[in-house]
Amino acid sequence: MAENTPPSNVVYMPQEPPPFVRLLAYDLVLHHHYRLIPRTDARIGLLDGDFQLAVGMLSGEDARLIVLRYDSPGQATGSLQELLSRASQWCTALNAQPGISRVGITIISSAAADQGLSSGQNMPNPGAAGEGISLIAVDPAAASAQDIYTSSPILRARDVKHALGLAARKPESVPTLAAIGLAEHQVMQNSSAGIPQSGASPGRVMRSVPWLSYVLIASWILIYLGELLYSRHGFETLINFGGLSNRNVGYTDWWRFVTSAFVHDNSNVLHVGFNALAMFFIGPLVERIYGRSWLFLTFIFGAVVGSLAWFFLVPGYSITTPVVYVSFGASGGIMGLMGLLVMLGRFQGSFLPQQFVSSVRTQAVMWAVFNIAFGFTVTNINNWAHIGGVLSGVVIGILAAPKRALGGKGTPKLVTAASIAAAAVTVVCLGIVAQQLLLGQFS
Repeated sequence: MAENTPPSNVVYMPQEPPPFVRLLAYDLVLHHHYRLIPRTDARIGLLDGDFQLAVGMLSGEDARLIVLRYDSPGQATGSLQELLSRASQWCTALNAQPGISRVGITIISSAAADQGLSSGQNMPNPGAAGEGISLIAVDPAAASAQDIYTSSPILRARDVKHALGLAARKPESVPTLAAIGLAEHQVMQNSSAGIPQSGASPGRVMRSVPWLSYVLIASWILIYLGELLYSRHGFETLINFGGLSNRNVGYTDWWRFVTSAFVHDNSNVLHVGFNALAMFFIGPLVERIYGRSWLFLTFIFGAVVGSLAWFFLVPGYSITTPVVYVSFGASGGIMGLMGLLVMLGRFQGSFLPQQFVSSVRTQAVMWAVFNIAFGFTVTNINNWAHIGGVLSGVVIGILAAPKRALGGKGTPKLVTAASIAAAAVTVVCLGIVAQQLLLGQFS
């Protein structure tokens, strides 16, 4: 006979957080410009995901986090004391980062009273100036909340009591997690309050014209047209226009590691067409979120790293193995931009909606994996450039922060200067190609 009684050792979590948790999160998102923080977010790694829902403001100079543990009776949720200890370590680590002036974390849990925690007993030290840790005990059944421990608190028990009372009186007003996500989107589109200002609202920044992305696309098309006018097809044309070859490219032709990213197959219009289309969708997204400096640095760095990976891994040309290999195309740089988007929101926060950030990351991962897998199944595709480009973009993604208008730290002056230098080097490299074409001098 079938047994319908569920095993006693299985914990069934609710599909949605309790009503008061959702009300509190909705108020913080809509009126205080907080964002939903996933448990896998690298910026809160020390907390080890020991909570069910978190909202925070982890960008700019003021880092604030509110952790919600809606513990069920008898549920094994781990040591609350251990969570408090890790919260103290998290505050100390974050406060040590440059540009952060105040760090605070509030933990809301119904397990506080059960574990016998009381103000001043077995609590972490308040820490350095600018750090704040607080603990609020909640009893949803009695609609009560109590400040157990406070050190420069972000939230007080009275704020939680309001959410508890409203959830009890007006259950129809309790939003879903989807509604909270929509509130994030509305805040980004319609308001710039609470966000470090750079003279533009988030909505306006995300609608700005990404002219650098279009300039890069135009340069590829112009060079491709030049290839068609210069010759019908052939590897010699690709090499003469700056392609990277294992035959006649040595350390003296360093500029080819840059110019090869601007050369496309002149016998197949789909090559430049697909790269231009990919850049049309990916480039503007990166340029609007991170800015032109990070876009150009990531593209050039990805292209160069991809070219270097290919150059040192393909067989060299010799008398015994007289096989010519040529590397060309912008895909290494484009894959670098994909790698950058894979890291969006992981190490450098922003006020972009979490659903939007997660969607961008997921699509970037899918396209990167697809392109690399496709490269292993089809011949004549420079997959080493793809892999090198993605890895270089991931590295830059650890360092790059979104624009200030989107809640990030913006672009450091050093990065701006580096992008200008990279642009100057790129112009010089393309100028060398143009000079050799005009003089008919090829290496």
